[in-house]
Amino acid sequence: MNRATRIIGDVSNRIVRPSPDLPFAEWAEHYLALPDGTPFRWHPYQRTIAEDMFRPGVSELYLRLFSGFGKTFTLGAGFSYALVEHAGSCGAMFPNESDGKSWLTNELKPTIGYDEDTDGTGVQRFHVQGIRSVRDIAGFTKFANGASIQIIGQSFSKLRRAQLDVAFADEVDALDDSSASEGDRLRAFFGRTRQRVMQRHWAASYPSVVGKSRIDECVDISQSLYWLFTCSACSALWRPHTQDLGFKRNRHGDVTHAWLTCPHCGERFDDRERRAMSTAGAWHVEGDEEHDWRPDDPATRRTYRAYSSSCMIQLGLCDENFPDYIHEVASKLAAVRRSQNPSASLRVIANQLDGESFRDESAIKPEPSELMQRREPYRPFEMLPDGVQLVTAGVDPNADFISVEIVGWGANDECWALHYEKINGNILQTDVWRALDRILTRRFRHPDGRTLPVAVTCVDTNHKPTTCRRWCAPRRSRGVIPIIGSNQLDTPLLGPRVKGKDVLRIGVNEAKETIYSRLSLVVDEGEDGFPQGYQHFPISEHYQARYFAGLVAEESELKKGRTGQFFRAYFLPPGAARPEPLDCRVYAMAAEQLRRFHYDSDDDETEEEEKPVERQPAPDLSTLARQRNRQRRTRKKRFIGA
Repeated sequence: MNRATRIIGDVSNRIVRPSPDLPFAEWAEHYLALPDGTPFRWHPYQRTIAEDMFRPGVSELYLRLFSGFGKTFTLGAGFSYALVEHAGSCGAMFPNESDGKSWLTNELKPTIGYDEDTDGTGVQRFHVQGIRSVRDIAGFTKFANGASIQIIGQSFSKLRRAQLDVAFADEVDALDDSSASEGDRLRAFFGRTRQRVMQRHWAASYPSVVGKSRIDECVDISQSLYWLFTCSACSALWRPHTQDLGFKRNRHGDVTHAWLTCPHCGERFDDRERRAMSTAGAWHVEGDEEHDWRPDDPATRRTYRAYSSSCMIQLGLCDENFPDYIHEVASKLAAVRRSQNPSASLRVIANQLDGESFRDESAIKPEPSELMQRREPYRPFEMLPDGVQLVTAGVDPNADFISVEIVGWGANDECWALHYEKINGNILQTDVWRALDRILTRRFRHPDGRTLPVAVTCVDTNHKPTTCRRWCAPRRSRGVIPIIGSNQLDTPLLGPRVKGKDVLRIGVNEAKETIYSRLSLVVDEGEDGFPQGYQHFPISEHYQARYFAGLVAEESELKKGRTGQFFRAYFLPPGAARPEPLDCRVYAMAAEQLRRFHYDSDDDETEEEEKPVERQPAPDLSTLARQRNRQRRTRKKRFIGA
């Protein structure tokens, strides 16, 4: 059978097939069940989306929603409907094919169901409402009625061969369009439905970073809708957000009370009241919140439609470790304050809970002169600051010198620079290593009468690795650890060991982002104490302008990692100061993390109240689009160390 005959037969099959007895939203509730066997029912905010998935006139549907909305089940149900009622060919595109196959096997198929082994082959046949699969190989399933499901990665060769009725693209912010010659993958994927009777285009993603998010671009060209509450106290319309969440914490950081606050009248609501307002909520068009929206109204109908919302509308079950959902979210917000990398944690909150792109400001760093001016009159070799409870060091060997910094650490991620030194000499000579030994074996007097040693030292082995590792080996009992910096974007601060060697990888990009974020902290006038993560420097000959120039020498840019997430990558621009002070601070921070010291805190037993953030006006989507266009035009296993 040639290709033309197959197309004619395929079209004929759809023409003679009777229309579905039930629309999709009703069909799903009639036929599908949840994994525990209970009948499936749409949440109010899901039903309109389900109706739009097969609504005539809506050619493209975009979902920019929070984690836990029910996207997987909704789309799985949509695939089921297309397969059973339309004998459709469904395609799902993922950032990489392995993710797509995992989604098909572990999420979509269990949602729809398997038959038991009825033919004695030992194979569980995938089925949809009694229509069994006749071919089921990795990434492709064909059914007895001619319907099929196909998984597509970013391979253009496979994409060009696809013939689809329903095209679903997941995590579009992670798609790689860096190869300009290949073109726009999303548009090419949606184009595979041409000449088909049923053409449905769906795309979903967590957003990423303002100005770089593909799902934001899709929302910009669509009729954008948001789920709004009507405040039960003042009757004002209200787009709920995690910024409206207030909570109290005890001295251990655990959330004891949580509430949602109306930004208009200030009334506080518990989770039961929040759920009631969400159940009674409705979708409203962006920019026209005062009028009820009717999806079939010709005056408001658009062929592209986008849905966005934060997790505050959630009606699903909460984690069993929390009394209700707002306590669960409040605990995640509270954890940001204790995070080693607040910027990365806030990015997760914005993307996965708020369903918004993150406005990244972590590239901001202070000037060397600002850091010079805030030096403090403490003398580490005479007496440690009272807050120091642990001492670590970072060592950066180079061809003709070794840089070393000793840092003191205390509660609340606070740290004090104690000593920085550059030891001149060829590192193949023993004299420089003896000098390093003398520095690292010094002990520091503490106001409580103790003397603290350097507990853990991380030594970079990137230069002359054999020499460095040989020096570290007999000093392992003193906590001297050989490490190597990794520039991989997604390597955590404490990465895996180097294969076959007792050397730890350090995620330098994550560490530098944390350091620069903390260097930007300031002490508010009249405030007692210092903010979490504050970094102190002494008035000392070792901490002069050259040191601070090296500490903030590197610049950064956002780059997309292997998983599609954006990470901040650091580099040394031409003409900048040497960055050894920054490298030593990175290694000293890694040493502190290896030690996993339990710091004593002076916090009292009283609860601390976190008030809702003052709401800013929601950004205009067209303004963000113009900003993105301007940007485009102007830019060319845990390792035990001690």
